[in-house]
Amino acid sequence: MLLSGLHHIHVNNVVHRDLKPENCLLDSNDQLRIIDFGLSKMASHEEEGQLLLGTPYFMAPEVYTMEGRTEAYKQPLDCWSAGVLMYLLISGEYPFNKPDLSTKILNKFVTFDSARFDKISFQAKDLIRGLLKKDRDERLTAGQSLEHPFFSHLREKDQLALSK
Repeated sequence: MLLSGLHHIHVNNVVHRDLKPENCLLDSNDQLRIIDFGLSKMASHEEEGQLLLGTPYFMAPEVYTMEGRTEAYKQPLDCWSAGVLMYLLISGEYPFNKPDLSTKILNKFVTFDSARFDKISFQAKDLIRGLLKKDRDERLTAGQSLEHPFFSHLREKDQLALSK
């Protein structure tokens, strides 16, 4: 699961900085693998010189505003990208489209216009909204996301498997 992998790298102080569908693969056991750490950095690393950016569709608002240059490239960046990925997987559409991509991302609130988005569970919407918070300090972390009610069915299934 993407958020488990993200939690693992974040606990180890790594920020991927380029999460997108192309960097998420399934292995022969259908386990998700995060690949391409070419833009990744240690979260404690100070950025100097030219900043390397990932894919625009998945960039968090703080990248566009360059607020707190070194703070912009911490774990909340990956959590935003995970929210965009979840939105894309559930609705089949990006939450933001060109030509005014950066303007839409920088709007005060994220709007969920997709008719498909209206047809998903409250828990899924709530999780995605938590990951797509404009303020990086309010954004759900990968660890918090794993505790979200959206995943309660997985925890129940694990408990059943352990009790057998």
